[in-house]
Amino acid sequence: MSSRRKRSGTPGAHAQRQQALETALQLYARHAPQSADYAAALANLGNVHNAREEWAQAQQRYEQALAVPIPPG
Repeated sequence: MSSRRKRSGTPGAHAQRQQALETALQLYARHAPQSADYAAALANLGNVHNAREEWAQAQQRYEQALAVPIPPG
């Protein structure tokens, strides 16, 4: 038995999620660059890259999510 965790989804599903998230990121960057939703979309895209074992891209998106300046309240 493999020690690697089974990844959910298919390459086609990951591509669809990635495209939807990229579109959302463009909108958030333009209209709500300091929102928790923008940070969440970045983290979700990191999750897609992680599922595809694209470690560098996943790390980049996670770091971008952490860097989003979310105002209090």
